[in-house]
Amino acid sequence: MNRRSYMMMFILVLCWGLGPYFKKISSKNLTKDEYLMLNHVIVSVILTFYGIYLYKNNKCDYKKIISLDSKQNLMCVISAIISIIGGFVLVNLVKENDTSMVMSHIEPLVILFTTAIGVLFLHEKINKQQLIGIGMITAGVYFIKKYENK
Repeated sequence: MNRRSYMMMFILVLCWGLGPYFKKISSKNLTKDEYLMLNHVIVSVILTFYGIYLYKNNKCDYKKIISLDSKQNLMCVISAIISIIGGFVLVNLVKENDTSMVMSHIEPLVILFTTAIGVLFLHEKINKQQLIGIGMITAGVYFIKKYENK
């Protein structure tokens, strides 16, 4: 990976690390459903402006989007549904639990699950060092859970 990839990963870690705390704080006086709706309205407004920007600057070929085949359209719909469910479940979790404990359980499991999907279904390669790392992640989740209330 190049320097740009590492910078983008750093930004992503910041976003995923800070996001749950902002969700918890901003949803304090709202029900989970109210927060979910408010969040998605705000995201929709931002994406609308971004779409206008892309259109005006010829940075997106909307003909490609319109010409997606039925499988690609289905995958886009499934991806959107997964995003909505994930957002809803995350808001539920951070409203009801300590955010740091929720995230320390979720993130390692996401790594394990994503790796398994990549290897099993997308035929991505994994080496011995990565397997050792996955084992360490699994052990970490075990110890976090085992000593959670002590």
